[in-house]
Amino acid sequence: MSSRQPIPVPPRLKWREFRYRVLPLLTLGATSIAVVSLWFAQIKKPSLVGRAIAHKANVITPVSGKISSLHVEPFQPVSQGDVVAVVEPIGIRNRLSSLRLEIDLIRGRIEPVAERKRNAVSYYRLRLEWLQQRVALAASKVNLQRAQNELARDGNLFKAQVLSADQFDQTQKSVAALVAEVEEASSLVQELGEALAGLESLDALTNADPLNEELRTAMTAQEDQLREIESLSGPYALVAPISGKVTQIDRVMGETILDGDRVLSITAEEPTQLITYLRSPDADSLQTGQTVRVQTRGNDRRIANTEIKGISPQWESLSGGLNAALTQNGIDVDLGLPVLLTVPSELQLRPGELVDIFLSTTEQP
Repeated sequence: MSSRQPIPVPPRLKWREFRYRVLPLLTLGATSIAVVSLWFAQIKKPSLVGRAIAHKANVITPVSGKISSLHVEPFQPVSQGDVVAVVEPIGIRNRLSSLRLEIDLIRGRIEPVAERKRNAVSYYRLRLEWLQQRVALAASKVNLQRAQNELARDGNLFKAQVLSADQFDQTQKSVAALVAEVEEASSLVQELGEALAGLESLDALTNADPLNEELRTAMTAQEDQLREIESLSGPYALVAPISGKVTQIDRVMGETILDGDRVLSITAEEPTQLITYLRSPDADSLQTGQTVRVQTRGNDRRIANTEIKGISPQWESLSGGLNAALTQNGIDVDLGLPVLLTVPSELQLRPGELVDIFLSTTEQP
């Protein structure tokens, strides 16, 4: 046997060999384990994707007219009952003229029975006179409102020395005359109404006469129309139906709108429920009252348990951006079974925010 001894290897050479051969393998293994752990802990695909929804209300005008003022701006908070816009009704004069013609037609129908039902006819004549005076009063109020607006405009022109004192004085006198006219018409309408109240107990008016019933029905319809016109004779204030923030304004000040047009939209600041859509394989996997886990998205992820409020009995088209979030085998799912969940208060969700939903509460998202 050879008497030669192996040459000793210095520690620094062993360390260099460890760093070049072993350490990269250890680093790769540790990194792979960390990546897999983070993948299952943070990027694991949720069972479902949900969206927080809140109450939303549209402010719709019931009258046709011109928007004289808008009291809100986009994203401005409002409370229920706050005035958000004012509409100046238009077409009141045309409706009053049409109502006058219809009343005149009813008057013509009364004349042939004047001898046969004099007391009843007198009552109806007085009632027609009362209606005509109410129409005149409504027209006077419209003219007064217009004159007051003109007076306010002339006042600004007079202060700016654009309008002469005589012209401004003439406008003031016109407004004063219309105020007196409205007061006198109001007094006359009140007196006629009191007189009618005393005549309604006459026996002649209680007889079952088809003509009496027909006239009574016709005039009741005219009174209903007149009552509606009277309620719209001045500026109509649109109020907020719910508390929240103005999320959309569809009209501008000075724009003419028709009854039924939307002026703006208001959305509540707190979501009321979560909505998600079950895909076909999961259609029978949930029940009302079942507990599921909800996780927010973003860097600061919050997790909470919640309950299922209800499950729709029919399939519907996906809405609220969820059609892009829900896919099945790489193909967009257009139909789903809507599911409503309660909103955990600790998640502090915003309306419209997307959340991840895990069907198992023991499943770590």
